Amino acid sequence: PTLSPESLIYSAAAPGPFRFDGRPLNDYQYHFLKETVELARQHGIFIVLIHLPSPTERGMQTVPDRQRVPSVLGPGVAFVGVPSARLFENTPDETFFDFFEDEHVNTNGGKLFTASIAPAIIQLYEQYAKSN
Repeated sequence: PTLSPESLIYSAAAPGPFRFDGRPLNDYQYHFLKETVELARQHGIFIVLIHLPSPTERGMQTVPDRQRVPSVLGPGVAFVGVPSARLFENTPDETFFDFFEDEHVNTNGGKLFTASIAPAIIQLYEQYAKSN
């Protein structure tokens, strides 16, 4: 589907379809995510966290993710994702699982997902490149 890049990028001011109400990161996971982001910030590296779709999200109008993730988002970090319902809106129900292998996107799913989020990644890169 043709999606505006802005609709795929999380913003605290306008969260759009993003919901961080899933199972919380445990202290161990959160610690290393926070430390990785801090290390990247110290070196001027821009991070893009990408939410990969799961077949369990079939038909969802939101991009669900883990609790506590927004607390590491700030300068130098972006979160990108696309709701399953939008990503697969032109996919017949009988072929939905042709895009997955177990809980992961396969080659078919990877091509569709990459083509859908690429404009958002390019936009983020261009914004970052202009400011640095």
